[in-house]
Amino acid sequence: MKKVTLCLVLGALLGLAACDQRPNGSVQKQFAQACVQSALEDHADAASDPRNQETAKQVCGCVYEEGKKNYQGKQSWEEALAVYFATPEKADPKLLRVNDNAIRACVKKLSPKLAASEPKK
Repeated sequence: MKKVTLCLVLGALLGLAACDQRPNGSVQKQFAQACVQSALEDHADAASDPRNQETAKQVCGCVYEEGKKNYQGKQSWEEALAVYFATPEKADPKLLRVNDNAIRACVKKLSPKLAASEPKK
């Protein structure tokens, strides 16, 4: 699970890069879909495990909420994400910084929960 968690973190770091794929729905839904997809796409063995899918959803949901909280509120966060979805090359550096900080905070916050849910060997 530690390997998967690390992969999920790296995937979440790259999650914004996948956002330009523009899944349907709200900005929050777009972010979540792109983040989870990015976290799991290079790890087919991990992606097929429902526990890893749930872990990715938890981490990505947390990253969205932390980002929203630390980026001048929901409206500003979603506007910055929408700009990024449309034109990644015009990403606000603050958006990327807040996203990176949110990932770190979420991994720190969720790591004990993820470790506790890991099956004993």
